Amino acid sequence: MTNASRLLLLAALLSAPALATEEVHRLSPAEIAAIQERAAQRAPVAQPGDELGVRSRAVHGEVGMAIGTHGYRSIFGTAYVPLGQDGMAVISIENSEFNDRRIRRR
Repeated sequence: MTNASRLLLLAALLSAPALATEEVHRLSPAEIAAIQERAAQRAPVAQPGDELGVRSRAVHGEVGMAIGTHGYRSIFGTAYVPLGQDGMAVISIENSEFNDRRIRRR
């Protein structure tokens, strides 16, 4: 490491605490109430499985696969599972294999 590199590294380390400032902005109770009121007036957000505004209680999801060069292959899937009246669990799995055998060239 050259002297110039050491000086630059030292300057960066010394200036880091001076640059790290923390600024916190807290909402007042009136601002919190106004935000909650506006959120209550909004239309509900569509969830996976919503059909014409009626939430389906069936399991929904998707699967996929990929095939690539040098023996790469992958399979994956995601399922949206309804829980109770308003809950939902999302489960995802994936399995990938990288059979990268080096080909000898002569």
